[in-house]
Amino acid sequence: MFHNFNNTFSNLNEISAKIQRGEGTLGKLVSDTSFYAKLLAVSEKTDLLLKKLETDRGTAGELINNKDLYDQMLKVTTSLHALTEDIKKNPKKYIHLSIF
Repeated sequence: MFHNFNNTFSNLNEISAKIQRGEGTLGKLVSDTSFYAKLLAVSEKTDLLLKKLETDRGTAGELINNKDLYDQMLKVTTSLHALTEDIKKNPKKYIHLSIF
């Protein structure tokens, strides 16, 4: 048991030394202010994006929050897919060429 405690303590010392040297994500976060600033900027932008998606403003927000719009878009997509498949199967039905 004492051997396990020594190994654990040794590992913790090694991890602590790496953090103090600025190695790894945690080390960079602790020692590199630019890394922290970049992480904070990404966090703020993500928060802003999520807030915009939670509102009904914008296409993405509308699609996420407005079930009727989503259902309508699904119907349009389904209809367009069916039309595309029918054009592939029956091109003469839709395309008429006449030279003279």
